[in-house]
Parts: sequence; C-alpha cells; structure tokens
Amino acid sequence: MSEGKLLVSTQTSSFPTQPRNWYRCGRTSSKVLVCFVLVLFAATVFWFWSEPAKRGESDVSRPRQSVGEGFVSSQACLECHPDQHASWHASYHRTMTQLASNESIMGPFAGEQVEVEGVKARFTREGEKYFAELVLPDRDEEKKPVVMTTGSHHMQVCWTPTGWQRELEMVPFAYLKEDNRWVPRRATFLQPPGTDPSQMERGRWNRACIRCHTTHGVPGIDYLQMHTHVAEFGIACEACHGPGEAHIAYHRTQNDSKGDDPIVNPAKLTHQRSSEICGQCHLVSAMVDEPGFLKNGFPYRPGDDLSTARHIGHSEFGEGHFWSDGVVRTSGREFNGMCNSACYQKGELSCLSCHSMHQTKEDPRDAVQWADDQLTIEALANEACIQCHTRFEDTSQLIAHTHHPADSSGSHCYNCHMPHTSYGLLKASRDHQIDSPDVKNALRTGRPNACNLCHLDKSLGWTVDYLSDWYGIDPPPLAQSDKKVSATLKLLLTGDAGQRALAAWHMGWPPALEASGSGWQAPHLAMLLEDPYDAVRYIAKRSLNQLPGFESFSYDFLCDPTSRKEARKRAVGIWAGSARDLPEDPFSVLLDSDGELLREMQQNLLDSRSDQEVRLIE
Repeated sequence: MSEGKLLVSTQTSSFPTQPRNWYRCGRTSSKVLVCFVLVLFAATVFWFWSEPAKRGESDVSRPRQSVGEGFVSSQACLECHPDQHASWHASYHRTMTQLASNESIMGPFAGEQVEVEGVKARFTREGEKYFAELVLPDRDEEKKPVVMTTGSHHMQVCWTPTGWQRELEMVPFAYLKEDNRWVPRRATFLQPPGTDPSQMERGRWNRACIRCHTTHGVPGIDYLQMHTHVAEFGIACEACHGPGEAHIAYHRTQNDSKGDDPIVNPAKLTHQRSSEICGQCHLVSAMVDEPGFLKNGFPYRPGDDLSTARHIGHSEFGEGHFWSDGVVRTSGREFNGMCNSACYQKGELSCLSCHSMHQTKEDPRDAVQWADDQLTIEALANEACIQCHTRFEDTSQLIAHTHHPADSSGSHCYNCHMPHTSYGLLKASRDHQIDSPDVKNALRTGRPNACNLCHLDKSLGWTVDYLSDWYGIDPPPLAQSDKKVSATLKLLLTGDAGQRALAAWHMGWPPALEASGSGWQAPHLAMLLEDPYDAVRYIAKRSLNQLPGFESFSYDFLCDPTSRKEARKRAVGIWAGSARDLPEDPFSVLLDSDGELLREMQQNLLDSRSDQEVRLIE
C-alpha cells in the first residue's frame, strides 16, 4: 500500500513538483541533442575524409582529375587539332605533373638504396606499382606508394599520400636526369648547408605546386576538407586557350549567326594579354585572394587581365627571387623580367616573339631539340630582335654596333642584352629584363656583367674601357682588384653561393670557352669542389668536365669533406701536368708569366668569400 500511495502521490503531485521533472527531461534532451550533433559531425568528417570512393572518386590517395566547369581535357582537342596536339604532347609542359606509371617514372625502382645524413630511401616496384621505403628521423620506417611525379626535363620528384584525404607529401630524394641517379632533393636546389634533408613537405603539392603544374587546379581546402582536383594533370591545351566546352559546342552549331568562337588564341590577343597567359605561371606573384584560391582555385582565364587575380612581384618579394635592383634572380620567372623591359612597355614584345607552344612543320629540328626551350627558329639567331630593330638586317650595321664578327656569339643580341644571370635547376638561365651591359650595375648589385660572362678572363677595368670607347658610357671608379683580376673569376672565388654558381656555370659554357680559352679555369673550379653548397659543387664538377683533359674526371658532389679535398688536389694535379695555352694577360686569371698558379693570391680571394646565407626560391 505504501508503494502504491507513493506512486499515486508522485503521479498526482502538486504543481511545484512538475517544473523539476520537466527540467530533468530538458537536461536529458540537451545531452541527447549534443550527442546527436557530435555523431553527425563525426559522420560528416568520416564521409569526407575516409570514404570519398563512395562519391564516385576512384583513387582516394591522391588529387583527382576530372573535367567540369567548362573544361573538357586535351583529349577532346585531338580530333580536330592533331598536329597541335602532337607537338604539345612532345613538350615538357605535358609531363610537368603525371600519375606514376611505367611511362612517367624516370628513375629506376629496382631496389636502389640511397642515404644522406641518416635519411634513407629504397626504391622498389611491385608490378605496376612503385614504392619508396623511407627511414626518417622521428618517424617509423614506412613503405609508401608513389602515386604522382613532378618534372621530366631535368629532374623528377615523387609524391606519396599522407593518408589524409587527397593530401600528398614529397619523397625527400629526387631523380637527377643528367646523372641518372637519386640525390637528396635539397641538393637539386641552391639551399644552405645544413638544410634538413628529411623534409617531406606535407601538403606542398596541394597548396603550391598545383598553381602552375596543372590545368585548372583546385586545392579544395575548406575547413576539414582537402578535396584537391584538377581538370588535367600537367599543363595542357586549356591552360593557354581556356575551357574548351563552349568552343566544341560552337563548332557543332550550324547557325550562321552564332557569334564569335569562345576559345582564346593567344596569338590574336594584345601582346600584354598574350604574355599574361604565360605569366600566370612564369612569374613571382601573390594571389589577390589566397583563401579563395585555396578553396575554389585560380579565377584567371586566358585573355583576362592577370593583375585582377595576381599581385605581380618586384624586389619587395626579397633576395630569394630578385637582385637588389629588382631584376629577377631565379629562373622560371621570365614574365617579371619581360614586363619591366622597354621592348614590352614601349613596343609589342611578347612571349610569342621568341617562343612557340607548337612546333611548326617548317622547323627542321627534332621534337626533343624544340622542346628544350620551345624557341622558334627565328629566336635561335637575331631574327626575333630584327622584327623591330630592322636596321640590323644590314650586316655592316650589325658589326658596327656589336664590334664582333657577324657570325660570332658576340653578335647575337641575346648574349649582350639577355645574359645568363638567373639561376635555377642547377644551371644559369637568360635574364628576360632586356637591358644593356653596364659595369655600374654590376658593382651596385653583384649581378654579373654580360661582357665578362663571355670574356671570362677579362677584368671589369677591361670592360669599362671598351664600353666607354664603343658606346660612350662613363666609367665608374674601380677598386684595384677590379681593374686587374678577371671579374668572373673574382665572383667564383669571393661571391655568394648564387654568384659562385653562375660563375662556375659560365666556365663550362661553350661560347665563353671559345672567347676566353679553356686552359686556365681548372685550378679555380677545383676550389669549388670543396664548396659548402651542394649545388655549387655539382655545377663546378660539370664545368670541369667541359675542359680539355677533364672529360672523364670523376667526382661525387655528395661525398664527404675528406673526399672533396682529395678531388680538389687531384684536379689541380691534372691541370698542373698538362700542356695549355695562356690567356693574353695571365695575371688576370692568377697565373704568372710561366703559367704557374699564383696560389697565395687565389687563397687571399677565397678567404674573402661571402658566406652570407643564400636560399634561392626556384
């Protein structure tokens, strides 16, 4: 009875007891609601993160390739444009980014093992699949599948999945095409000694490489999502011509009053808009809307005004990209240089003045030769410049201007006005900020002077005299060493790492060896075999191999310091025991009248070397 009374009493309790019951019920409902929201959130994350395959995406370990938003892929262009498709297919633009396959992988994957500073990698293959077995500090040993590659012209890096959505990270070793070997990725760039060789650069492809190494790349980064996708891996037709869907529909329409073809032909645009198509990748810049890009991709389309989407960089972007006067210092950034040139600002110079994205039928070169720089036949000599500077069609006028024989490298416009003062990919590249040689600029900025990059054995004093005599340029005051010692040799021994790399590259450049002789460079290049920078040592060894008697000189630029020292001594010994021609002024290259090395002077210059840290952003 008491229990029954209690039950009845509870059910028929007075009003004050009811709010307490509803409060308890509400509190329970809130907990349920919170739990429901958490479960829903977890399910959403799980759906986006772990099961994209359920949404029809085939390989969830990497960025996906899919058409849409008007993009139809290069395959759709083949039917009507077979010749253009074939020349594009032969280019390095196409193979900039590729899925890992038997056709795309450059390096051997047959159990090769490489190690540097405790970082190890072993490259293996299982059927059609490729793997990098990695031993890295602070990480468990991993066997990671290689799913994508970047590069095919000079080197190639490999990408593996991180396991989080479509994010990639880079294998810390790259395949160097010229040497047919795996090397630490840091060694393929001009990076300071001590740079961590184990960097995997997680997410770099999704956020950075996708900007220029694909067609219509969308990082797809939004809160917890990274649904990176592209219209096409590599740089394909629609990167330059714009989305092709409307173009195809236009030509399938039989209506005679259908208006203008919506496809973009860069050759029919103004020289500014045409060049900006190349400039969307070949420049130093910052996105106008970085968060918008990371979420939705680059809004620029060929024919648009590039400045509405990109802040085009100048010297404020720092010494990793520019010389102190704002001239581009790294390769692959040609648009920044060209748009600062009078030929572009006052004339109609464009990228297409010298380059062609499609090889013509009249071009006698094979596809590999053409693809190297995609230069037109006219740009191999002076014809590209003569389009505007017509008076130099007259050979006598050309000789009067250059003071060199008409058929010599000294009469090629680009050797004086576009010297190799940009660095990247373990080599020098031409400066596209078309200018004239000026010793004052060389002194002020440290950028090598065009005259001295050909006449390697000559001093700035020698250059000043000729520029004054030939062109009336006022001579600047010079230090005694600048009056007497080879300008390029002085940079080789005393310059910063970037200057040393450029000087070393030119000491193996055939036109420079023809102008300067090749019998005196070896003992100086040998000093760079002990340089603290990997890239400088590599370039020095390659240039040594261009000299007589050193064609088969062997040296591993990644060897230990003791082996470097032994290699330097060996190179100097080979040079000392060889017969050689002396330059016109032996003292300028630190030789005495008998051709013996002035070792004390060489060491004094080497002791004054700039050890400023250099990290060029290629």
